Amino acid sequence: MVKLIRLVSDSDGNFRSAFGTDLTIKEQAKIALLNLTFKTSIENLVINNTNGALVTNTDYPNASGDGIGNIAPKQYDSSNIDELASDVEFGLNGTLDIPPSVTTRNNISSQYNVYLEDDKYRILFKYSPFINPLVANTNTGTDPQYPIEVMVKGTATIDSTNTTIVNQTITTIQKAVGAASANDTYARFVCVEGYSFSKGSGLITLRINDSLDNASGVPDNGGVLGLTDAQLTNDNTEVLGTDMKVQLIYNRPTENYFYSINGGTPIDSGILPSRVSLAVEPDDLLHDIMWIQRQKNYITFGVWQMVGGYLNLPSGNTWGNGTPNVTEDFDEVDLGDIATYRQVQDAAGTPIYNWWEANIDGGYMWNIYSSKPVLPAGTTPVFARARTNLETGVVTTFSGGTGVVTYTPAQMPTMVGTPVATESRFDVFKAVQSSVYRPFVVARGASTNIKFDLFNFSVNPYIGKAGPNNANERWDMTNRGGESALDNGYRDILGGDAGTLKDVVTRIDDDTEPDRWEETYKTTILMNNSIWNGLGFKQVGTNPNLYTGLFGSIGPNEDPQNNSIIEGESIPTYLLSDNFMVVSDTLKLDSFDASDFQYGKFSPNSRVKGDLAGRRKNILMTIPVNDNDTGVVEFQTNTPIFIDINNALAQNLKNLNFRILDKDFQPLNLQSENAIMTILIED
Repeated sequence: MVKLIRLVSDSDGNFRSAFGTDLTIKEQAKIALLNLTFKTSIENLVINNTNGALVTNTDYPNASGDGIGNIAPKQYDSSNIDELASDVEFGLNGTLDIPPSVTTRNNISSQYNVYLEDDKYRILFKYSPFINPLVANTNTGTDPQYPIEVMVKGTATIDSTNTTIVNQTITTIQKAVGAASANDTYARFVCVEGYSFSKGSGLITLRINDSLDNASGVPDNGGVLGLTDAQLTNDNTEVLGTDMKVQLIYNRPTENYFYSINGGTPIDSGILPSRVSLAVEPDDLLHDIMWIQRQKNYITFGVWQMVGGYLNLPSGNTWGNGTPNVTEDFDEVDLGDIATYRQVQDAAGTPIYNWWEANIDGGYMWNIYSSKPVLPAGTTPVFARARTNLETGVVTTFSGGTGVVTYTPAQMPTMVGTPVATESRFDVFKAVQSSVYRPFVVARGASTNIKFDLFNFSVNPYIGKAGPNNANERWDMTNRGGESALDNGYRDILGGDAGTLKDVVTRIDDDTEPDRWEETYKTTILMNNSIWNGLGFKQVGTNPNLYTGLFGSIGPNEDPQNNSIIEGESIPTYLLSDNFMVVSDTLKLDSFDASDFQYGKFSPNSRVKGDLAGRRKNILMTIPVNDNDTGVVEFQTNTPIFIDINNALAQNLKNLNFRILDKDFQPLNLQSENAIMTILIED
């Protein structure tokens, strides 16, 4: 005689049943599992502030390449385990920095990628090529150097001009000739269609090649360097909106730089443009460069510039103060402790004196004192302030005194003092993991008022096939040779003399530093072993918690030449086959376990590892599951396997309790749906 019993579990995988009447089984009864259905909840990976720590090194074994980061705390189960790869990728990219020292080579302008291919995860490290996207690639052969023409521009309103200067291609951006200035509009811009900014470490630059003041007094004179998370296209009707994540705003030489974040109201940076006019500073290698950097998953931005020095105001160059037939003079008589020049006002034969202090707030500002200043600075109150127009030499007071007064020189003053390279960082914000950022340039002023160049950016190297023949897989895309961002003037800046912008600009360069990309260096990742296992990487080494994955070399002699890759050994944990067990808590079954497994510190079966030893375990059935990524287990047998209960006498059962365990005898976490089991008892 065979009895059929249907049982339903709680969500913890325990089947607890109580019968209202006695359930009698005869002596020497047998029991079998007919079918079982349940759905697991994969909750075996919890990342916290401890096990989520990351250490990468892009220059192994040199310690200079170390980068520190973390994976955000999170609990993974069957509903979100597919997010693990992207979270690890974001964490790895958060270790990449842009250090000031050139001794740290490979993490400057680079990116990690974690991806699934053939059911195995791969972690890839690549350089993010620093390119001039306005130069079309002329090499269309078997080994193109970098993507072909990735830049999009409003052809009706924007011009880009390529000029060859001493074997360099200098690309300028300005409005088309005849196109009018635009007051604070974003309808005319240059963008990168289909390509995005590096998600690891990277740089965007834009230099103010030449600028003139149109004297309009409104924001229609300069332009904008920015980042957007919108997919821009070559559409002259498209207008940038709140999707602008970063804006660096330059308007005219006498107005401070402004910036905004997330489309907010522009904020005064407090930084005045320094060298932005060829008429005033003919050496464009000293002109201001606006920049945006991504490092450690933060985006920073600001300006590199030469500051210091001042326009001389000496005797012999008379200055009209805006009133007809009235002139002023400056001398170096009786200056006092902190004054640079003494201003002499001819007031009907009775001179009036003010004292001017130079090199305030960027080098072209002046403090004006109505009495001879003395140390310490601040003892004598500031009477007014003035600002120098570098294009004309005109000095304009803008506070104090009797109102605005302009001083126009009879001849253009010369520069006094030695400028110093500086980096001004305006602000910073945290990059959003799901966002894809793209650079853009807006030209507001007419072609006669503003000209930009040195527009370069670190392109995301995982954007797919760049041009025919997978150009982004090749070393040359990193500017080792041929046309590149370095041919957009960047090479000259890096090769400049000490005391120039070379002192502060980010060194993305392999031509003047030939050993920078050294093939003997490798890439390593130090990450908790549970995370490696979750991605299908086996434990290596003796440390059960931390595993260092050693990549292959990266450098010009490698193939692919700009890659460093590590590949998982197996299908990820949540895709693996598994083996579940149904065990009885109320019946002693004639079944055994002979594995070398410790059942837990406080388990009666706990023992020191050693020889395999058979131990009675009330196992009703083992259930293998193959390549199950849904968590659903459906077991059905046409030939039940009966296990002896070995009861010598007839037995009245008031309870029948079972559990579902994993292969390590650990309880399962099931989805909210109840598990259902059918068992057979044979007398």
